[in-house]
Amino acid sequence: MPAIASAQAIGGTVTDSTGGVLPGVTVEARSPALIEQVRTAVTDGNGQYLIIALETGTYSVTFTLPGFSTLIREDVELSTGFTANIDAQMAVGGLEETIIVREANPIIDVQSVRQSETIGREIFELLPTTRGYDSLALLIPAMNIQGGPSTAVPIDTGGVSGRSSNRLTIHGSDEYDSEVNIDGFDAGNVAFEGAPSFQPFDTAIAEYVYDYSSNAAEVETGGVRMNMIPKEGSNRFSGGFYGNFGHSSWLANNVDQDLIDRGITGGKDGAFRSDQSWQLGPSLGGPIVRDRLWFYLSYSYRRASFFPSGLFDNADTSAFTYVPNLDDPTLEASNTQEATGRLTWQATVRDKVQAFFTKNNTFQYPALTGSQLFPIYIAPEAGSEANTTFHAYQLSWTRPQTNRILFEAGFATMPNVSDLFALNNSYGASGAGAHFDARTDLPGIFNAANLTMSRNMGFIFRGSTVHFSRMTRSARASVSYVTGSHNLKVGFTSNLKRQLEAYQSESNWTNIMTYFGSPIRAIYESRGPETNELTNVGIYAQDQWTIDRLTVNAGVRFDYFSGAYPDHGSLPGAATHPVWAGPIIFDGATATSWKDLQPRLGVVYDLAGNGRTAIKASVSRFGNRDAISLAGELNPIANNIRSYRTWTDSVCLDPAVCILGDGLPQGDPLNPEPNGELENGIDNPAFAQAAITQVFDPDWAFGWGVKKANWEFTGSVQHELLENVSVDFGYFRRTYINFDAWDNRAVGPEDFEEFTITVPQDERLPGGGGYDLTLVDIIPEAFGRAQDNLKTSSDQLGGESEMWHGIDLSMTARLEDVLLQGGVATGRRVADYCGLQDQLPELLWGSLSTYPASRAGRGTTGQLSGIAGSRGYLLAKEFCRAEDAWLTNISFSGSYTLPYEIDVSAAFFSRPGPRREAIYTVPPADVLASLERPAEVTRVSMNVLEPGTSFGDRLNQLDVRIAKVLDFGIGGNVRASFDIYNLFNANAVSREQQAFIPGAGGEYLKPIGLQPGRLAKVSFQYNF
Repeated sequence: MPAIASAQAIGGTVTDSTGGVLPGVTVEARSPALIEQVRTAVTDGNGQYLIIALETGTYSVTFTLPGFSTLIREDVELSTGFTANIDAQMAVGGLEETIIVREANPIIDVQSVRQSETIGREIFELLPTTRGYDSLALLIPAMNIQGGPSTAVPIDTGGVSGRSSNRLTIHGSDEYDSEVNIDGFDAGNVAFEGAPSFQPFDTAIAEYVYDYSSNAAEVETGGVRMNMIPKEGSNRFSGGFYGNFGHSSWLANNVDQDLIDRGITGGKDGAFRSDQSWQLGPSLGGPIVRDRLWFYLSYSYRRASFFPSGLFDNADTSAFTYVPNLDDPTLEASNTQEATGRLTWQATVRDKVQAFFTKNNTFQYPALTGSQLFPIYIAPEAGSEANTTFHAYQLSWTRPQTNRILFEAGFATMPNVSDLFALNNSYGASGAGAHFDARTDLPGIFNAANLTMSRNMGFIFRGSTVHFSRMTRSARASVSYVTGSHNLKVGFTSNLKRQLEAYQSESNWTNIMTYFGSPIRAIYESRGPETNELTNVGIYAQDQWTIDRLTVNAGVRFDYFSGAYPDHGSLPGAATHPVWAGPIIFDGATATSWKDLQPRLGVVYDLAGNGRTAIKASVSRFGNRDAISLAGELNPIANNIRSYRTWTDSVCLDPAVCILGDGLPQGDPLNPEPNGELENGIDNPAFAQAAITQVFDPDWAFGWGVKKANWEFTGSVQHELLENVSVDFGYFRRTYINFDAWDNRAVGPEDFEEFTITVPQDERLPGGGGYDLTLVDIIPEAFGRAQDNLKTSSDQLGGESEMWHGIDLSMTARLEDVLLQGGVATGRRVADYCGLQDQLPELLWGSLSTYPASRAGRGTTGQLSGIAGSRGYLLAKEFCRAEDAWLTNISFSGSYTLPYEIDVSAAFFSRPGPRREAIYTVPPADVLASLERPAEVTRVSMNVLEPGTSFGDRLNQLDVRIAKVLDFGIGGNVRASFDIYNLFNANAVSREQQAFIPGAGGEYLKPIGLQPGRLAKVSFQYNF
């Protein structure tokens, strides 16, 4: 499993005064962090020793050998995942002679090839951060955060939004390959892999550990793996209290004239504004039985309510068009609370058992609004009342059988439930007059012109109420054999995940699509309760072998992945299943069963033999982190669930008598022919039927080495310039392999026709526009043809590729009264799917009924990407190869202690702006002129901006803090802090309107998400 709390080690070589190695030396590592107080090893024939499975903390290391003076090395600091290189030179002396040595702590790991960053409490209590895992990640220069499923802010400035659910990426990694762990156990969201299942607090956390490169064989993926290490008790009582507060008037307005000119809604009222922002968190730990049983308890509560930038209540929630009421800015509120407990038990002299529990609950109202599901913009009433409860129950065991053999095992179960309810009028910026009520009795609306969803949440979630019930069960076990020169470890990890999702509709499972209020499509849904599950098992062996100055890290991992769904049944019912659809019943099946071998190889060379310069290189193969939705792609209950019908809101009984405009589609959605107000035939004959129209290629779904993966190549030099001052320069390259693609075998290249569109002239486009792009449309004879979708390897269909490479330069200085760290990272991505599009023109067409998987040039996307599982627009043939611009990250942070225990600290980060697209809806007349017939899709929309070439505002932010340590003579101390976040009141636009409408009246690039302005906050941290 990802880095566990016992992954720390102390090792080195023991010699005599002549430089000869000393076998048989007894080495003791002693620390109050160990409940058993001391851990022992003996040097091998090469004079080397290694003590593993240590807790983080401060150690004294004692070396004893008959005939030599006892040597004690004191104040060795051990952080998570670090191997401290402590060499010793012993002198001949008397039995009772002891030499005590105090030297600088080693800061270069000359044994491990793993790249990681540990951010402990001494850092995140000192620096001006929100203390959330994603905000802290920005202290790492190469790290990026990707918007999670519940936040639209690029960075939670000062905790003003209270949202902490972003995914982390680095060095071209996939955001779905990131992991969020508690003490090494997967706590990720089953439906949104890469994001957490809850809103984490720091009250119970001792350290955040970010592993991001050259992961060992015990780890499946090569994405960012963030591990939260919980605090544990000790032989003395300790704990504290943390609280912070920010008044609503302490958040500055950062909307300037430029943003107003760009069309931010509401003028200066379009600024991000705070309502309430505060947090409290007491904690207490200590002994129950000294040296035997310890406890640690914590509780946290956070309240955050705010007015998102440019989000206003709908003037009329029943209307066909969202019209913001500028007198009613939308108030979003979230209340999050968490209770945790940890027990540490020394059951026997050798056996240590740890148990951890947490319950985390978040209530958000409204949730999933504004640009949170970008690029869709969601009117407030189309959001939801979200209530999520997450539990974690963890148990781990370690047993050092001898000073060379260590056993470890652990188990965790993490159930959680999320409910999304239709909004009522419980909250609102203006009390009883706020327009929060969702109109669940009417069809949900999606305005294709500006990608806006209104009335209710039906267009995304099909229904008006959604229930998710999820379960993750994780287990791990390993045995390590340590000689000093060797550290051999073998073990296994397993994850079992299951998700039930159920929907209800109060609008007869019908939604509509409009174009600036004019009806163009009726969208019919058929969505029964769905259950999917996965099993992921890894068996690994890895060895760390030191030969003089060279350490080889070699390993191999066998991965087994299975995605499946159980028996399903859905019967007609007004709320849970369309009354006009027949029963849908399917037997369960295994969708995929993959097996992979993942080799890992890394070398570390101690250049001078003094532990101050390490040259590192690695090559590793990593599997991708498949979500529960993979089984959902094949699950019949989740397919053939949507039908688009061209709709005009009128019925002519004869040429002279027409009924107009009730806003409700009239017609039989199951009738394959035009009927009522439905003008076209059914686009998918299998809609709402008990039919299997999607299958996986058995050679792909049940093969060896065919699961999507990536190769990572790294090379770096780490050097200690001065005592506690180091620099790190590295090159990183990642290449993805084993792409997959859907092939609708009912159609082929001959069933698609190319046509050319001239992009309108517009100064907001490259070169002012006016260039030609090539699209495809299915021929009329093939439209509506029965589906026959096969998912297989992209290599069978022309192939695709993706590569990222870049360099990092960082430094760290930890001196007396001074902390300084940071650096610069830059990289570039290149992707190509030109060969694939030649054989699969339906990829460019992007129709849900013909091409079921979303694509944007790279793999399949998540459950909520794009528009309800469909990209929602056509791809231009010219954009099949993307060469991104070089993108550069900058991060610096530091602190300085002034006299009278006054600390001044700051953190600065700079990140590239969001990728831009320009979704242009082509006038039907232009399509007719080029194609010489109407297009078979009702709306021809396309991205006219070459991917990876245009980016929005760069995000720059400087946060500062001044703190005073107060000692009231009551035990412990209080750190009182005054923080200013976003000191220069920067106003980077985090998300922009992507719907491109030519001319001055269009809203293209209109800001719909804004960096919060300058914020002042006070906080108090009491530690004892």
